[in-house]
Amino acid sequence: MRRSFVSFDHAIKAQLRNKANYDVVSGFLSELFGRDVKIQEMLESENNKKRKEDKTNRVDIIAKETDGSKVIIELQFNHEIDFFQRMLFEASTAVVENLNEGDEYGKIDKIYSVNIMYFKLGVGKDYIYHGTTTFKGLHSKDVLKLTEKQQIEYMGKKFPSDVYPEYYILNLSAFNDKIRDNLDEWVEYLKTDKMPEKPKAKGLAKAKKVLDYYKMTLIEQKEYDKEIDRRRSLTSMFKTARIEGLSDGREEGRADGLAEGREEGRAVGRAEGKAEGKAEGLAVGKAEGIAVGKAEGIAVGKAEGIAVGKAEGIAVGKAEGIAVGKAEGLAVGKAEGEYIAKQKIAINLKSQGLSIDVIVAATGLSASEIKKLTKKEIKGLR
Repeated sequence: MRRSFVSFDHAIKAQLRNKANYDVVSGFLSELFGRDVKIQEMLESENNKKRKEDKTNRVDIIAKETDGSKVIIELQFNHEIDFFQRMLFEASTAVVENLNEGDEYGKIDKIYSVNIMYFKLGVGKDYIYHGTTTFKGLHSKDVLKLTEKQQIEYMGKKFPSDVYPEYYILNLSAFNDKIRDNLDEWVEYLKTDKMPEKPKAKGLAKAKKVLDYYKMTLIEQKEYDKEIDRRRSLTSMFKTARIEGLSDGREEGRADGLAEGREEGRAVGRAEGKAEGKAEGLAVGKAEGIAVGKAEGIAVGKAEGIAVGKAEGIAVGKAEGIAVGKAEGLAVGKAEGEYIAKQKIAINLKSQGLSIDVIVAATGLSASEIKKLTKKEIKGLR
């Protein structure tokens, strides 16, 4: 049966600052690094000094090993899109701060950046990631090593990666709560504030003793409860702001999309209406023009044929009549057909409730012509 203990973010600012409890943090880092780590002192980071009144859910501390290496331990509860850049900045700042003016670069301490995330950082399948700086040949693919002289200078370090900062990312939200090794016991505690009855991980047995909530004084318990409540409130506030931002963005996008869609629909509708009206008018005008022209041609040809001569008139009149009638008929029919088509379009647009000005622009008819039109008049013109 697992029960809750004081959270690591609170402990690292309180109980674990006590030198008698350094072996708790040493144990955690030993399991994470895969080697024995011994903390010599806990240093206040410059960022913490500047963040006394900071309201963000962020905690960091610097632990110094006996060999001079420094470990930045940072806990972050709320999502920050530029957190990778912040990791780089924090590590770089630690490098610069420990080199005094005039010191040789060889005195730069080794920096480890341990980032404990309570939100998902990046995309990946694992919940613990380790990053180093490696120099690899573009052609030979070999890994660059330090010279023997450099290895002596850097106390046995063999690669540039042993000199450059190293980064660890613990994505606690990706941990499935299954204990597979000693490090997972620590990950479970970091995520849930719970520990196994008989922990095997280094430092965790000591942590159970010094981080027992019920061993704190009433004042300490009150301060701890207040801090946990503040963290929960901030987490809720950030989550609410994110949800509201997403909702507002979707609503604005939907409104913009509807407006653009309506405008495009109107434009397409006007274009298609004009095209269909023109095609229909041409078809009707052509049919009527042929019928009228043919009738008029026969009449004219017959009259002229009787006057000139039955035989000659029939031949000449028929030919001329057909030619003239066809030409005139096409012209007249086309004009009438187009006019009727415009009237039909105007009646249709008028029935849809469009304004007289819009119908005038669409058909070319005058306002007075449009006002007089009715469906009954159109039927009489067919």
